[in-house]
Amino acid sequence: RSRGLPHNYQFGGVSISGRRSALAYFVNRISYFVLDKGLSCGVIYVHTNLYCTMSDEKTLILFKPDCVRKNLSGIILQRLLAEGFRLRGLKMMQLDDAILREHYGHIIDLVIDGEPLFPKLSAFMQTSPVVALVLSGPGVITRVRTILGPTNSMKADKGTIRGDFGTNSMLNICHASDSPESAEAEVARFFKPEELFDNVF
Repeated sequence: RSRGLPHNYQFGGVSISGRRSALAYFVNRISYFVLDKGLSCGVIYVHTNLYCTMSDEKTLILFKPDCVRKNLSGIILQRLLAEGFRLRGLKMMQLDDAILREHYGHIIDLVIDGEPLFPKLSAFMQTSPVVALVLSGPGVITRVRTILGPTNSMKADKGTIRGDFGTNSMLNICHASDSPESAEAEVARFFKPEELFDNVF
């Protein structure tokens, strides 16, 4: 076993913790390049076996009503999958007040400019169905949030999803888990175990 090596690795501005996860991410990016260029080599075989043995994070993403109404779901999904993430579950669903109270429980009493936020947020999230999906991959939680940009779309850089398509802090195209703990809870909230497919490589 190698000693004296750092436990955090940087790949194009993405920080990956742990040697095994870093190697999985590195090979994942190589294999995506190979596929993108139409090449053929043994990297893909190595890539799939790494995914079988190395620990991946999962994250929950919701395409919000503004994303669905603008017919952007396919474009956003394509941009996310182009990063090499694996799709583990996908469905369209109509949310109700009960699941939204659970999902936004951490801000249910938040007041902004003298008005409670949750009633407006809950009403907005029920204006159309949402698309719920689970992605996996090394560092996927942090990487997805970087790709999305900051919560307030007006402060998001062009080239990020919110910078390109969002309107403000509420109409910001997507929700994404912000930590391993929240990802675990949110995946379980929106998906039954039988709706997730971890054996697809």
